[in-house]
Amino acid sequence: MPREVLLTEEPKSKHKKLGTPIKTERAIYEEIFHQTESDLYSITREDMDILIKGLKKKEFADECASSLSNITLGDIGLFQRKDIDALIEAISGPEPLDSCAYALMNIAAERSDLFQRKDLEQFLQSLTNLELAFPCAKTLEYLAKMKPKLFKRKDLDALFNGLANEKSSYGCAKTLFNISLNEPKYAGLCIAALINGTEDKKSADACADALAEFILSGSKYADNCMTNLMAGLEKEESAEACANALATITKKGSGFSEISFNALINGIYKKESSDACATALASIVSTGTKYSELALNGLIDGIVSPGADACSEELLSFISENPEVFEKRHVDALMKLLSNELTRSRISNILAHIALKKPELFSQKDIEFMIKKLSNEQNFHFYLSILGCLVSSSGGLDEKYYKEILNNLELPIPEVEFYKLAPDSKKDKLRALFALRISALIIRDGANAEDIKSAFSFAKNHAKEFFTLWEQCGIRYFSRYSEELLVEAALNVQDPKRKNDAPAALLMYNQSDYNGAFYQDKGKLDKIMHNGYRVVLYEIDNEQGFFDKLVEEGSQRPIDVLWIAGHGEQDKIRLGLGEDEKAFLDVTDEDIIQAIIQYVQNDCRVVFNSCSTGKEEEGAKPSEWKSIAGIFTRTAAENGKTIRPFAPPKPESIFNLEFKKGILEKVIFFESEATQFSITPSDLP
Repeated sequence: MPREVLLTEEPKSKHKKLGTPIKTERAIYEEIFHQTESDLYSITREDMDILIKGLKKKEFADECASSLSNITLGDIGLFQRKDIDALIEAISGPEPLDSCAYALMNIAAERSDLFQRKDLEQFLQSLTNLELAFPCAKTLEYLAKMKPKLFKRKDLDALFNGLANEKSSYGCAKTLFNISLNEPKYAGLCIAALINGTEDKKSADACADALAEFILSGSKYADNCMTNLMAGLEKEESAEACANALATITKKGSGFSEISFNALINGIYKKESSDACATALASIVSTGTKYSELALNGLIDGIVSPGADACSEELLSFISENPEVFEKRHVDALMKLLSNELTRSRISNILAHIALKKPELFSQKDIEFMIKKLSNEQNFHFYLSILGCLVSSSGGLDEKYYKEILNNLELPIPEVEFYKLAPDSKKDKLRALFALRISALIIRDGANAEDIKSAFSFAKNHAKEFFTLWEQCGIRYFSRYSEELLVEAALNVQDPKRKNDAPAALLMYNQSDYNGAFYQDKGKLDKIMHNGYRVVLYEIDNEQGFFDKLVEEGSQRPIDVLWIAGHGEQDKIRLGLGEDEKAFLDVTDEDIIQAIIQYVQNDCRVVFNSCSTGKEEEGAKPSEWKSIAGIFTRTAAENGKTIRPFAPPKPESIFNLEFKKGILEKVIFFESEATQFSITPSDLP
């Protein structure tokens, strides 16, 4: 039964008497909108006509456009040529409906027969509109593939310009590729534009991908495209895009695969392309092609290249996600590199993680070699980290090794209660196990071999304080802090009444430092201690741990300086690994933030040692603040307190702290002073 539309909001009474009241216009549109969201295949041609007419009705235009776009995901056969005209008209006015552009894109993918030359001209014009650029460029891509004869020489200039727009670059690049394949007379011009496009960061990825497609298609221009991709590795703006394109060629197994693979191997030894080539090689490792093993070997060898950091990161990622790709020969290659002083730190970290995942790859010969190396006090920590992870994952070593480990370490391991109670026959093993498990735990928590060395050095001189920091404060990154600060913090935890009259400083650090950014804080924190604050230090990996420690300290004395350190963004601070919300302190933790306020002093200094946590729009009102530092400040005021936050407005780290009469007054970051929000309870509306 046809839908009957009445333009008034209420049906007239005479229609009610008939028992079938006429639906209002709004009701009919709402019914169709609902169908396009819940049951696309119930849409009829009559519904389509109503939606098309609705594009010209201001109150329904946006919803009609969105519904028509949804319908393209269902029955494309419903669309007719007249619909194309209506949709084109909807994107050509001063207030274009971008949903109509997406509808046209989806229609072109399957029904290119509905399109004409005049439509193409409108799509080319729309490439300059940021809202329409992406769908229009994709529509042109489909038309160039299915109806290349629609395109003329003059159209190429608009496509060349479209390459410089990030939103249209991929569509324009693929359009040029499709035109070249179907209209060879334009191929030279198109390829030249794509080659030039690889030198612009906005279009580099799209153009390099298109050049790779030319190579894989067997085009007569393949040699020229390959030459330019390889040359692109030597330019900073195009290295990543060209490396990814060469990886695609390698993985496809074309006649150019060997050339592209060798270019990537050579690229990791060049400063401009090392990181990009390492990442590209990593994408090849898990493909199961004949180049997979060669790519893994290339990453291992690359640890002595300018791309050492990138190669190490990619290998660690594979160990975590695809440990099955590693075999004994890879461990042997890495063990050989352990003798290189320049690579030892990276190699020991990689081997430690392999030991956690696949301990069976280490032979008795490997274990004996590393135990002997423990006698070198300068480098023992590198080998100890691997042995510790082996013990942690496999359950132990042969009994004969434990006494040798202790003899070679030449470091007295602090005695714990279970060790004191153990029979003499077990003591060597327990002491060795303790040393090894500390090593494994440090590596597992994300710290490195240098932290193991710092932990053992500290434990040698301050056994009791070491255990306080290890067991009660969660400290794993021992080389972040000075020995003086570690001792002071441990003594204050051991005796809650120590320095009871001094202002309290609570330092809360993350247990997730993927790039070692917080090691540079060493020494700066000492200024807080030297200015008379009672310092307590914790490392935590989740929001609940943060709250628990703050309550524990704040319950004994209100906090004067709260220092929060972790990798950050405007609205959150990372404390632990993974993407679980609990690993972050963020603006959604309103209950935690509100509860914190009662444990800090009025005028408490809150230092956000965390990137971008003070980022706000200039002139934003307190009610509009979005940063975690701003939320802290506003929440404090709402609860009757004033706090003094210091937070960076962008990604940067702390350069210096300034004090006035022993009170922290200024935090200076490397490029700017900290954002200081100013709001008191009396400022609130």
